[in-house]
Amino acid sequence: MEKAAPEMCEVCGRKKATHHLCQPGAVPHSISLCNECEKTHAPVLVKDFIAQVKNAVCRFCGNKAMTMDSLPGIGDELDTSSRYLCFSCSAESNRIGMEKFRSFESEFGSLPSAELLKQLREFTGQIDTHMRRWVIQRDN
Repeated sequence: MEKAAPEMCEVCGRKKATHHLCQPGAVPHSISLCNECEKTHAPVLVKDFIAQVKNAVCRFCGNKAMTMDSLPGIGDELDTSSRYLCFSCSAESNRIGMEKFRSFESEFGSLPSAELLKQLREFTGQIDTHMRRWVIQRDN
């Protein structure tokens, strides 16, 4: 099988791209940059997000954050604060989340929106509980 050529920086075109940034709603939607061009050309929102993640800790275990947790907004629409996950907790949260949502889809199919929201909140609560227990087991 032939190896794909390394993607080159879309700004300078001279160096290998080491940053692949996506920003929904932006034009262009994504951009690949080398280290030098990332410092000067990364979209402002992406830079802000990267700075937030660099300064954040995982909401479950307290390790250095790697990404934002996308589930809290489903479980509690009143809490709009940003929450973050480390690599390990992100992988486990995604795994258990997919497991819960697959069972939800096969069990319920389609529900009225109020019942659907209630079930989604219950699932995110179960995921949160699972993650807290999982971190304790992982770290012991």
